[in-house]
Amino acid sequence: MTAVNVNSPDEDKIMAAKRRRGSDESSTQSSSAAITLECSTAASAAIREDGLRTAIAAQWREGTLCDVDLLVEGTAFKAHRMLLAAESPYLSALVTTAMRERAGPIELKELSAASFAAALSFMYTRRCTLGSQDALQPLLHAAHLLRVPPLLAAAEAAVAERIDASNCLRALGLAEHLSLAALANTAQKLALQHFGTAAEAEDGAALHTLSAEQLGDIIASDDLAVSDESVVLEAVKGWLAAQQPAASQATAGALLAHVRFAELSKEQKVALDDEPLLQQHFKIVATAYREKMHGEDTPRARPRSGSFRCCLQYDDLRVGMMVKVHPDRAFVEEQCRKVVAGATKNCGWAVNMTSTCGSTYRVAELRENSCSARLDIPRVIWHLPYTVLQIVCDA
Repeated sequence: MTAVNVNSPDEDKIMAAKRRRGSDESSTQSSSAAITLECSTAASAAIREDGLRTAIAAQWREGTLCDVDLLVEGTAFKAHRMLLAAESPYLSALVTTAMRERAGPIELKELSAASFAAALSFMYTRRCTLGSQDALQPLLHAAHLLRVPPLLAAAEAAVAERIDASNCLRALGLAEHLSLAALANTAQKLALQHFGTAAEAEDGAALHTLSAEQLGDIIASDDLAVSDESVVLEAVKGWLAAQQPAASQATAGALLAHVRFAELSKEQKVALDDEPLLQQHFKIVATAYREKMHGEDTPRARPRSGSFRCCLQYDDLRVGMMVKVHPDRAFVEEQCRKVVAGATKNCGWAVNMTSTCGSTYRVAELRENSCSARLDIPRVIWHLPYTVLQIVCDA
């Protein structure tokens, strides 16, 4: 799993361009750095105070009283049968069977020597060092196979710290495969926040590794942040085209049902007429338009609130600045009703303010006592709190 720093939403396109230009040197330096995994501070302190574990670890390093041999990729490891049985249910079954039925080393074919060496060190000392972060994912697999909860938790946390928009989709697939809820949650949040960049990672290869259910969960979310709904449509088309064997019509329809076609631009809607895939699922597109036209309360009939990011403070606002009002009416109403009691009567919520949601205006006036702005709307003097505004560009 490639390690890259987590970027803010505004940096995604810049970072993606840098990656395409080939920032190989910095990536190599980052991935080659050694990584140390260990338990929590409290657990580590308890281990240091545990004289028995410390003594057994010292014996293991010296090869004293080791009573079991293990062979991994041709590399021999010596260990204490009792410790292995206590630490790993998987190894417990092997070492107890071997003691009764056979002599000689126990061969582990499912692991790499490097991963097992790190896992063995962790089982004895609750600490291990990896040569680079490329070894993290194999160690995570090893921890899952051996069923060593402290190692699994440490490896999962280390992987979660190092995922970003470029690798979050692969991390999501890994988390589902190994049933790692915390990693899945982190990966999905990043996928929702940086879907455009994530979908383009590895020329779309990372996106294609998702199951239909995983992709559906992402693109169905109101929290999905995309610059344009066409990003979602192109992702679905790309995913369907990459499936071998081809995805069924039912799967294609289920994914297309999450696309908010009414949010496409006029030019994009016209282009849909020439899309063979959409011609096969014309009813889905027509239903999405109908829902929007009649104001039905369905996910496809509303803009994605996740695409709106309020990253400013009141002091960032300037008269003349272009701002966009949050598209979610319920959120705007809630924020307007929170305006301080000392504000003017023009602050608060009015039903007619619904028309401003999702629209872009110029700031006409600022009101410090309510941290709000009056927008340049003819014959209207509403003041909206800065929390529902997004900077579009400076005048």
